[in-house]
Amino acid sequence: MKTKSEARRQHIVEVATEVFAETGFERASMAEISARVGGSKATLYNYFPSKEELFLEVMVSNNHAHFAAVQESLEISDAPIRQVLQDFGEALVELIYSEDVLAVRRLVIAEAVRSDLGYECYCRSRKQGEQQIATQLYKAVQQQQLNDHPPAIMTAHLLSLLEAEFLDRMVRRHAPPLQHEEIRAAVSRALDVFLAFYGA
Repeated sequence: MKTKSEARRQHIVEVATEVFAETGFERASMAEISARVGGSKATLYNYFPSKEELFLEVMVSNNHAHFAAVQESLEISDAPIRQVLQDFGEALVELIYSEDVLAVRRLVIAEAVRSDLGYECYCRSRKQGEQQIATQLYKAVQQQQLNDHPPAIMTAHLLSLLEAEFLDRMVRRHAPPLQHEEIRAAVSRALDVFLAFYGA
């Protein structure tokens, strides 16, 4: 059960997410966020000492539980590697191209050209996910389901291939929602390429 303080903190993050999405980091103000939350700016600063800290919290915490669930789906076992990667790829693409996550990714990219915040967000979120994926791919190498190559390179190639057919959606304002069959087919094609080189 959340304490009153935890609930308040979560409410601040939710409101800040809306403000950052509407105005971007640069134009967003702690005063506006405080007004929407209800309460004083002093209270807001007690939770987050700066707008930068609040922005990082928004970027990292949003959809954390969803990303954790997707990561757990990539568990190398005795199951065929193709099926494991297919299930993982479908779950990942569906999540990262959902409306909410796309909005957050666009914010991070926009901020990356102005400050180091974009890179800090990457280090505290995606980079950690990549390390977890690399660990699982290395297990597949040990089980002789994949050829022996540097896991970090394998991870970079896998993630790039999974997104390859959808990257235009990062810059399309009103792209129609992806259909599951569309995702499944694209992930299958990505794995055709990935496993043609890395498959044992």
